[in-house]
Amino acid sequence: MKPGKWLPNRTPTLRRIPSPTTLFTILLIICLTILSISALGNAFRWEQCTIQGFSIHGPLIHTDSLRLARQLNRLLAKQFYQIHNLPLQELTTLFQQFPAIQTWTITINEQARIHFFIQERKPILRIILNGKVLCMDEEGTLFPDRRKGIQWLPTCWITTTTTTTTTDSALAPVRTVLHAFRQLHDQPWTRWISHFAYVDSQWWAILRIANTRIHLGTTSQLPTSLKNLSPWLHFLAQNNLWLRYREASLAFPGRIIAKKHEP
Repeated sequence: MKPGKWLPNRTPTLRRIPSPTTLFTILLIICLTILSISALGNAFRWEQCTIQGFSIHGPLIHTDSLRLARQLNRLLAKQFYQIHNLPLQELTTLFQQFPAIQTWTITINEQARIHFFIQERKPILRIILNGKVLCMDEEGTLFPDRRKGIQWLPTCWITTTTTTTTTDSALAPVRTVLHAFRQLHDQPWTRWISHFAYVDSQWWAILRIANTRIHLGTTSQLPTSLKNLSPWLHFLAQNNLWLRYREASLAFPGRIIAKKHEP
């Protein structure tokens, strides 16, 4: 040191080094921010994508799938719909034209392709109204029977005497006792029955063997008559008496009135 040179006293400065945990947290926040910005950008670009097609999923038994596909294609081809402005109201109106469809949902994949997942109504009763074959679910909703009798269901024949009778009024007795028919769906003995008939305000059950007629009474008597039908059919089966009786009545509580075939 040269003589006469004065040096001030300086206090050394201490610098704090960040801990590894702090550095990791800062890097993690930066990475998450970048990923969030990228995801928002991709989502915005994905919503602006044009629909690239559609597909229909779900077993369609009572729905005309070709007609449904044509109408969906006609609707979606009107303009180049994007993901964010799908015509949901028009789609709802379109699906309501197919009464067999109960619910439907939409999913869209990364290729901007729509997937329609459809669930149909479950029929519990087949109705033949003046020659027209229909199905009815447990809510009483009607829809066409496209399987043409392949699927076994309890069948009701309803014949109206006047041409002015509406469908709702003709099916009012069926809807009244729909809960009784619902219980027949899982009973194995009901396969011995060809069909039920509603004629002149009276219910009848027609057996498959010898076309034996079983009188079930009025609509109010039907639930009780159906409960008595099972032991009567088991009696005929156990004793092999299918061909002995031509008609029976279960409309009266506590007794069965049967008529034999004339010799």
